[in-house]
Amino acid sequence: MTQFKILDCTLRDGGYYTNWTFDQSLVRSLVRSLDSQNVDIIEMGYKSPVKGGPYRKCNDGFISSIIDFEVKAELAFMIDVKDYV
Repeated sequence: MTQFKILDCTLRDGGYYTNWTFDQSLVRSLVRSLDSQNVDIIEMGYKSPVKGGPYRKCNDGFISSIIDFEVKAELAFMIDVKDYV
């Protein structure tokens, strides 16, 4: 039997249209809603050691300040290799 995982990329993909700026209450509501619907993986944006927009160059401290509640889903991030090279 094949098992499928559901990945939501609303924040990461939507960031291209909002310059990676989202209201914190919207992000909390979205993550809670997706988690309650058993979405397996939620992409939060891009992680980076370089300063930048909230979800384009985020770090663990920023994400912890937004997602300050338990989430069953995996939180995933993309990286831009040039930020690390």
